Amino acid sequence: LVSRFEQRAPEPRDVLAGILRSLSEMYSGKLHLLICGGAALADLKYQGGDLSLLNIAATESWPELDLDDLRRGAGSLPDATLARALHLSGGHPLLAQAALALLADACLDDEAVTETLSTHPRLWEALVPVLRDAAARTAVEAWLLRPTLGPARPYLADPLLRQLYWANLLAARPQPQGACLEWRCDAIRRAVRQVIESLQAQPA
Repeated sequence: LVSRFEQRAPEPRDVLAGILRSLSEMYSGKLHLLICGGAALADLKYQGGDLSLLNIAATESWPELDLDDLRRGAGSLPDATLARALHLSGGHPLLAQAALALLADACLDDEAVTETLSTHPRLWEALVPVLRDAAARTAVEAWLLRPTLGPARPYLADPLLRQLYWANLLAARPQPQGACLEWRCDAIRRAVRQVIESLQAQPA
């Protein structure tokens, strides 16, 4: 098991990937490696073509959050409440936990929960660096109006779309034409709008 792969600088990370590939080829069928990672790991696998350091690796994605996952830590909350939390969070783990805490107060409606979730610090931490660039803000603002953002490919060629996906702001969901990328939930859409408005209000 190899973890924290993406926390290394690019050069030593590439060296490690080459070593792991060599070991896998040397001990084929005997050595099984499990490498945990995200965006940087996908870059190493797909960007190098036949020369990719990890193109022989099989890819497995972490499963989406479901009701059973929420039940394990939700105490005695009814399934209807869990389903609301899952819907309002779009399956984002941190937002789902925040939604459960909010829904413990029966006085809050979905609009109030969505508004509160849109101010979650982790959303803003993910969005502010991406949206500092004016061109990125223009592109992402246009995407807010679209029901889907394109096919859910094994590797996303658009670097901006790729950033949003690996920040867990988008999800691949089934559509008649195949799996497509969508914003996880209205709270994330609202957070995007809020961040864009905040950045645009800054003096040039």
